[in-house]
Amino acid sequence: MDKQIVDVTDEALGLLRAHHWPGNVRELEKVVKRAVILADDGESVELAHLPDEVIASNANGNSGRRLTLRERIDRLERTEIQSALERSKWNKSQAALELNISYPSLLSKIKRYNIRNY
Repeated sequence: MDKQIVDVTDEALGLLRAHHWPGNVRELEKVVKRAVILADDGESVELAHLPDEVIASNANGNSGRRLTLRERIDRLERTEIQSALERSKWNKSQAALELNISYPSLLSKIKRYNIRNY
């Protein structure tokens, strides 16, 4: 994915190890790819980069903290923006229309979440 991921935090690694992985190695691969996409270049993969189902399946254990509402909203918004941009082949005007937000708002969010076309 042409990114330099520094590390995986102990909390994130603990959740990845503790998860049941009903979809076997393909599910694990999908989650790791998603985490790498969400992580910034030069950053570690953190708990916030893991999907809710991995976090929720370990919520009763001691392997990590639950995400705050703001973290969950930010993650969802970032994912939706990334998906809209990919569907529109990075046509930002089209993605903004699909998301029903203004073009300047989309540009601001792309910058805020450090979303890049890889």
